[in-house]
Amino acid sequence: MEDPKVILEKRLLRDLGHDGAQRIALVYEGRREYRVYAPARAAGHPAQWYDQLAVHTSAGYGEVAFPEPDRSRIIEAVLRELDRSESEAVRAEVNALYRPAQICRQEHPQSVDGHAL
Repeated sequence: MEDPKVILEKRLLRDLGHDGAQRIALVYEGRREYRVYAPARAAGHPAQWYDQLAVHTSAGYGEVAFPEPDRSRIIEAVLRELDRSESEAVRAEVNALYRPAQICRQEHPQSVDGHAL
């Protein structure tokens, strides 16, 4: 079975100040869609709320909770995507610190377009 496709909606949870739930991700396996929710009052990284995360799937005109062990499998896919996207964000931030430059024969750094800095 291929890995599920994960669309992250929240990377960090913020206390919404009311009852309900925060949808943190949509997960697709084949034609099936799963919705991953955290409590409305949850704050911080979703992994800290692992036991309280809920997975729902569509059932006609509403949603039903998805039971174990499939619940854990879907949540693990979301947490893997969170880790992957965080490491990519860090890598992009580090890469943004550096720019290609030209150095003239007198060893003066030049910008990307060849003009003096």
